[in-house]
Amino acid sequence: MKRKSILLAVCMLLMSVSLAYALPQYTVNTTTGRSGNGGPFLVSENGMSFQTFCIEEIETISLGGTYWGSIDSLVYYSSGPNATYSALVDSRTASLYNYFLDNPGLSSGDKTLIQNAIWAFQGQLAYGSPAVNTNDFYLNVDDYVPDNNRTIMALNLWTSPNVIAPYNNDYAYRAQSLLIATPEPMTMILFGLGLIGLAGLRRKE
Repeated sequence: MKRKSILLAVCMLLMSVSLAYALPQYTVNTTTGRSGNGGPFLVSENGMSFQTFCIEEIETISLGGTYWGSIDSLVYYSSGPNATYSALVDSRTASLYNYFLDNPGLSSGDKTLIQNAIWAFQGQLAYGSPAVNTNDFYLNVDDYVPDNNRTIMALNLWTSPNVIAPYNNDYAYRAQSLLIATPEPMTMILFGLGLIGLAGLRRKE
């Protein structure tokens, strides 16, 4: 019985370490309705994919490029006016992204407006960017109520596999911050595998 308890503790420890420190690889591609060099983008990870928007307007990424990603409560800015600090995802950004996820039939124009509004809410609009004083998603964000209130976090992309946020503050490895609705696919797979393992242990008892 003692051996089983130790094995159970080890399984739980490994599962928690995987959830906290796994840095999966993400491939970023284009999709319809992009705002200049912005999103939405199609991000793929381990055979799964989702559409998302970039948070940093000035920081660029290579389409078709592969990056390592960490899912965090903070946006780790790597360029632009906020390059020297991290910040939470703005609640209006999260609301708009939830609205986008609930409405897959949005027009290309609407997607462009949402991207520009997100940049504005995150304080990332660069000089010469499209004005938001006529952007309805920016001016009347409270009117776009999502059906589902998912937890929205930042998918921070890194150009090195050895960087684990937030413990490493080397901005040189930060490529771009994107939005992600959590629980994120790979996290759920790891969690599911852990539950399967625990179920197997209980059955053996």
